[in-house]
Amino acid sequence: MDEEELIERAEVFAKAHGCTIGERLGFGIHGIVIVLKSESNAAETALKVLGSAEPYRRECETYERLREARVTKARGFHVPQLLRRDDDFFHR
Repeated sequence: MDEEELIERAEVFAKAHGCTIGERLGFGIHGIVIVLKSESNAAETALKVLGSAEPYRRECETYERLREARVTKARGFHVPQLLRRDDDFFHR
């Protein structure tokens, strides 16, 4: 899946949740990370959009293990927290 398709997915997700997307924060072989802006919340959130289900599943499992272990920092760095996921997104 190319970057344009990933951005389109981000826009669909953002619209479904009453948000808009901002600038791209990063990218990798599996997807992109984009700023997600909400009118109801002044804080910006990062939205990671992955191009296929398997990397998405692995990422969710990793964040779940970190949450269960109550890991919030690693070597002095803050560990991102998973706020929301959309398991049905790949079936749309």
